[in-house]
Amino acid sequence: MTLVTGFDPDTHTAPWATVTLDGTIVGVGLFESKRQKGADSAARMAEVIASSPRPTCSSYLVIENQDAYFSGTTTKKARAEDLISLSFVGGAFAGQFPGARILRPLPAQWKGQVPKAVHQGRILTALGLKYETTGGASGDGYCVPLDPEPKIPGGSKLPKSAWKHVVDAIGLALWGVAEIKKLADLERFKANAS
Repeated sequence: MTLVTGFDPDTHTAPWATVTLDGTIVGVGLFESKRQKGADSAARMAEVIASSPRPTCSSYLVIENQDAYFSGTTTKKARAEDLISLSFVGGAFAGQFPGARILRPLPAQWKGQVPKAVHQGRILTALGLKYETTGGASGDGYCVPLDPEPKIPGGSKLPKSAWKHVVDAIGLALWGVAEIKKLADLERFKANAS
C-alpha cells in the first residue's frame, strides 16, 4: 500500500499525518519539544523526532518547504536563522524514512494565500467533518474537528491546541496525494503517446 505522510516542520510543535492514495487517513501525531531558542531548538526537535515512535513507513513525504516571505497578508521577511532551523527539522524528519520520495511545496503552493482557519475549514469539510474555529477572530484562528474519529484515527486523543498544527499536516498529505496522482496521469499520457 502506498502511503503519503505530510509534515509541517516547527522547532516546538511539529505535526505529521499519514494518508493512503485514496485520501483515507491512517494516523496523525505531533512531535513536541521544550521551548528553546535558535539552533538549540532545531537540534532539540531533531532529537525528539529521532527518539520518538515514527509514523507508518511512507513511500512519499510531503514536507513544507520554507519561503523567504511569510504567506498570507503580510510581506514581512522571515529571518534566515528561522528558515535554516525549520529546514533542519524537515531534514531530521526526512532522515527517518530512507528511500521515500520527497515533495517540498512552498506554503503558497499547497495552501494558497488564505487565512489558516479558512484553509483548515476547507480540509475538514472535504473530509466530511464538522468543526469549530478557535484561537482568533476573522479567520486568523484554527479549526478543531468536533468528532474526529473514525475519519482521523487517534484524533480524539489529541488536545484541542494540537489541531492548530495537525490539520496543516493533513492538508500537506492530501496535497501530496493530488500531486502524485497528477504525476501518475502524466506518466500514463506519456506512455500512451509513445
